[in-house]
Amino acid sequence: LLPYPIMYLISDVLYVFIFHIFGYRKKVVLKNLRNSFPEKSESGIRKIRCGYYNTLAEVIVDTISLVSVTEKRQSDFIVWENSDEILQKMKGKDWIAMAAHYGCWEYFPMWCWQDKNSYFVSVYHPLHSEVFECFYGRLRSFSENVRQIPMGETVRFYLKNRGTGRNIVLGLVSDQ
Repeated sequence: LLPYPIMYLISDVLYVFIFHIFGYRKKVVLKNLRNSFPEKSESGIRKIRCGYYNTLAEVIVDTISLVSVTEKRQSDFIVWENSDEILQKMKGKDWIAMAAHYGCWEYFPMWCWQDKNSYFVSVYHPLHSEVFECFYGRLRSFSENVRQIPMGETVRFYLKNRGTGRNIVLGLVSDQ
């Protein structure tokens, strides 16, 4: 419920805690970056690492902010470029929407407010923690037009629900 400038100030504070105070997985991240970018200098690797932790802090704050998301408020932080053109091209069709693991992919299902005649199907990996599974389930169920489907049930869900009068927008993040 806070204004976005304050939320990003909170993410800056969270970055300090995650990176500098707790050092969350610092050695693992550094090792992975060195393996992924052998051509980068140590200063280049450290710059990427700081960017990663900064993005992680922002994603945490953005994800928590979804507790209070509304159709009206989404326009404060999402700009859907060419949405009219996409709606026109995809009218009457099922389609796949792809996102990357960068930024807050939890915003992705808000497309349902652009296309109220479709179901947005959020494909996800079930979590091991019941607490977080419940938390994310609540976050992702903000509209009757959003369906949350475990990755292993995606094809079955699609085959069962295609041709029911509502188009399906299958939301996939890059590792799916």
